[in-house]
Amino acid sequence: MDISQDLVQEIFFKIWLNRKKLDPDKSIKAYLYKSLTNAIINHIKLSSSHTIPFENIDEGKYTDISNNLDIKLDIQNAIKQLPEKLKTVYLLSRVEGYNYKEIAELCNISIKAVEKRMSKAFILLRKSFLKNT
Repeated sequence: MDISQDLVQEIFFKIWLNRKKLDPDKSIKAYLYKSLTNAIINHIKLSSSHTIPFENIDEGKYTDISNNLDIKLDIQNAIKQLPEKLKTVYLLSRVEGYNYKEIAELCNISIKAVEKRMSKAFILLRKSFLKNT
């Protein structure tokens, strides 16, 4: 119950922070359902000791639980160090579950710009991750 209340609270906080970016013509109910679904999935992913939230990492190589925790910390630190625009697009895609079109609308940029930012984010994350391993 506590976790579900925390997730809902977090969603309303994010809505408040991004209230100027929301489109009043779109359904807030659909947005809330999608946000909650994504929050639940992300919570499950982050609480699982066998999930590494990063693309193109050979998971078979990392079977030890302590190793997984170290990798998660390295990834989180790498994400924190991304430039703000790249971090925003990456988090909206990989954490919040938005598709590129939705991200483009939220950030007022083109879909191509979203693709380029994601590509740059992956390059920087790989470099950062490889440096730490």
